[in-house]
Amino acid sequence: MWHSGRWARWLVLTAVVLCIPGSGGAAAAGGARTGGGDAPIWWLGFQLRAITDGAPPATASNTMDAYKDLDSMHFDWGGGIAFPVGVNLYRGLGMRISLALAYSGDPPFDKAVAQISFLEQQASGAWSDRQYRTRPAFFVGGALITDVQYMFPLLFGAIKPYLGLGPGLYLNYVFTDITQDEYALLANEYNDPNDDTNIDPYSVNLEPGFDAYLGLNFLVSGGMHLNFEVQYDVARFREAPLLKATDEADARRAAYTYSTITMSTGLTFNF
Repeated sequence: MWHSGRWARWLVLTAVVLCIPGSGGAAAAGGARTGGGDAPIWWLGFQLRAITDGAPPATASNTMDAYKDLDSMHFDWGGGIAFPVGVNLYRGLGMRISLALAYSGDPPFDKAVAQISFLEQQASGAWSDRQYRTRPAFFVGGALITDVQYMFPLLFGAIKPYLGLGPGLYLNYVFTDITQDEYALLANEYNDPNDDTNIDPYSVNLEPGFDAYLGLNFLVSGGMHLNFEVQYDVARFREAPLLKATDEADARRAAYTYSTITMSTGLTFNF
């Protein structure tokens, strides 16, 4: 997983470079508003995203140690879309609210891996002897994030750097691929093991998290800008039950750290 300290230092260093005297202060081109006055300036846009947690999916040992490792869930690369809305309140300082959606799993992206645990059904019919498994999975996530944002003066008359950080709520669904060895988890009224379209047991969490980002807006015309951004997100997802699994199995998905880098591009409009 990515380490938050390393990326936080990188963001701070980049911000310092952007603040070097002589790098900004040029007038806006094409009539675009710069946020230098007292009147609020609103921004609206969309971003197409590539997301990575910096570690390719790997098969870990089916052990309790792997289950307890908060860095044991990986998805390598994924994609997504975000819809940011921001307002510059005074001299570049403002707020941004973003709704972001993300996905990683079956093609065209690499599969994720997740750790699960369950009680095994014995020949007598009793449920005992907790098992630990590493299983292919895919995840679907959403986030609602509120950031404090600062937009720097224009560079070279057409480039507007910015950065921000803030808290958010992260909603993640993790869908696990249950195999024949775990058939007992599917043998219930919630599933049809013979149906190829059956959705295997899955987990869902809503957890608080944090993001930090920096980006560049390139003036295209008027109030339209081409946007490039790098963002770091981190949230801790607690252990969660596998919904739709056989109740007696007490099936669970392990806790994990959601620590990702997002690279995005899109269009923003100020008015």
